[in-house]
Amino acid sequence: MRSIFLLSAFFFLSLAPAFAAADGSVYDRVMDSGTIRCGYFSWYPDLLKDPSTGEFKGILYEYMNEVGKALNLKIEWTEEIPLGEYPVALENGRIDAMCAGGWQIAERARIVDYVTPAYYLPLYPYARKDDHRFDADLSALNDPQYRLVVLEGGVTSIIRRHDFPLSTPLELPLLTSPAELFMSLAAGKADIAIYDSMTFRDFETHNQGQLRQVSAVPVRVFPHTVAVMRGQEEFRRMLDHATTELLLSGTIDKIIDRHDKYPGAILRAAKPYGASP
Repeated sequence: MRSIFLLSAFFFLSLAPAFAAADGSVYDRVMDSGTIRCGYFSWYPDLLKDPSTGEFKGILYEYMNEVGKALNLKIEWTEEIPLGEYPVALENGRIDAMCAGGWQIAERARIVDYVTPAYYLPLYPYARKDDHRFDADLSALNDPQYRLVVLEGGVTSIIRRHDFPLSTPLELPLLTSPAELFMSLAAGKADIAIYDSMTFRDFETHNQGQLRQVSAVPVRVFPHTVAVMRGQEEFRRMLDHATTELLLSGTIDKIIDRHDKYPGAILRAAKPYGASP
């Protein structure tokens, strides 16, 4: 039911007028106020808010603060927003950008636009330690007898629908911790889970020997980036230019170095030039 609601909301937004456009562009509002109001979703390594101290950490948190410095603008971390609801917050003008938690997905691009990616995250398939049914061919999962555990309405649900539509979904609520995907798999409730290796390795440190990565080839690679409202070209391009500057200066690589506790779990953005002869 929740996934139906989210899809309905997305289709509604695709037909709705841009509220911000009636009051002037997001770019004009940001330049007048000197502030970018950021929405965010707590998920490490993008961003994590300590519930006790209120302090933030994470790659996209540091990245956006550097964007603010480069543009001489203040970054205000305005509101924590569930991933399925941030298009509404952008459309209603509650935030100027979804600054942490935005994976660049084609279905969402019908409603929102994306800034140049700061980095990329590969997603791999995982099975129980003694289960080798999918080693030779993961496409065998596309069968009703096999269960794929997903977060309802999220990226994993989209992957199942596109790549393994005949598989049987085991749907967990969207706000469930991603670690629950692996817990359900380990408990025998599903045959495969698909997620990033950083989350898997965190799970594995406390649950040794239960699960394994099926393939070294990722099922998907998603850009991690900032989402803005469609049609706000001046604002998006300003963030694009700042991101490019931070990529070329090595600033984003240094930020990733501080959070990349599992080498290879995060893919760096390639520089758009070659070395001189």
